[in-house]
Formats: sequence, C-alpha cells, structure tokens
Amino acid sequence: MYLIFNTYSTDLPRTDVDFRHSLQPNILQFSALIMDRQGREVDRISTFVRPGPGATLSPFSDPG
Repeated sequence: MYLIFNTYSTDLPRTDVDFRHSLQPNILQFSALIMDRQGREVDRISTFVRPGPGATLSPFSDPG
C-alpha cells in the first residue's frame, strides 16, 4: 500500500521564525489517496481545515 498526500496552505514556511510562531502559514486543505501495489485506488480523503486565529492568505504572485 502507498499513501499519497497533498496540502494547501496560506504561504510557504518561514525560516526566520520558530515553527510554532503565529506568522507561520496555516494548512487550508488536506487530501490523500491510498493505493495498492498495482496502482489501484483503495481509499481517498479531501477535507478543508479551519486555519488558526489571525491566518491570512498571501497574495498570489505570477513568476513570469
């Protein structure tokens, strides 16, 4: 069995503050698949996560 997961967050992690600091990004969505050895999907989950107090979304910037 294989577990494949993905998260969506408010921004990229900051390296200039502790990982518990309120300026760190918040997870907004969590999704996962469980696959068997033949690559067949066994189960899946996708759920929205309530961010902590004070969470803000970073503006999207187009790199090019």
